[in-house]
Amino acid sequence: FPLGKADPKFRDKIDLALDIMRRLAQDPRFPKIAVMDAWYMARKLIEEADRLGFSIIGEIDADRKFLFRRPDTQRYEYMKRDELVKLVRQYYPHRLKGLRRRDKDGKTRFVWYFSFTTKLHKCSVPVRAVLILGPHFQDDKPDTARLLISSKPALTAKEIIEKYDLRWGIETCFRELKETFYFDQFQVRKLEFIERYWFLAVLAWTLAYCMKQR
Repeated sequence: FPLGKADPKFRDKIDLALDIMRRLAQDPRFPKIAVMDAWYMARKLIEEADRLGFSIIGEIDADRKFLFRRPDTQRYEYMKRDELVKLVRQYYPHRLKGLRRRDKDGKTRFVWYFSFTTKLHKCSVPVRAVLILGPHFQDDKPDTARLLISSKPALTAKEIIEKYDLRWGIETCFRELKETFYFDQFQVRKLEFIERYWFLAVLAWTLAYCMKQR
């Protein structure tokens, strides 16, 4: 957008994601589950995705608040992830479940998770939350804590974790697009030309990936 946010056609990342979801919602060939990183887990996107019939799975930032019943007072209150970690370790260690993880080097390790249904602050969509304690990814520190949510509460904690793991392949793809295929190095200004450049970059990546698999 040549004028940035002052451009009448300006769309931020959330708006662009919603545009894509609205188009995909009309095509029965595409699954109605979307895996996203924490940046996209905004109230507007979650509520609109739910209206369109999509299930959103992603991690929320440590400062996002959600509803939880405190075991010490038996009252519901909105809290942040770090407060939940303290309560779970103090009051619910017996409810933690183990999950075996296999690293690229073939070694296995366990992480622990705690699952519950909740609502995010100022968000009308009920969600299932999964608190993961320990190194979910191989490069995580031992004391890492992550909080995943799914806008489809019927999904089990393991299903949420397994589907969230698919996001890593997307991150790898984007890194290769940027570092090898210069995905973000376009030298045009019109949105139509930028989209055309992106299409060619993704096409080149797809061809290279298919050739590598042979």
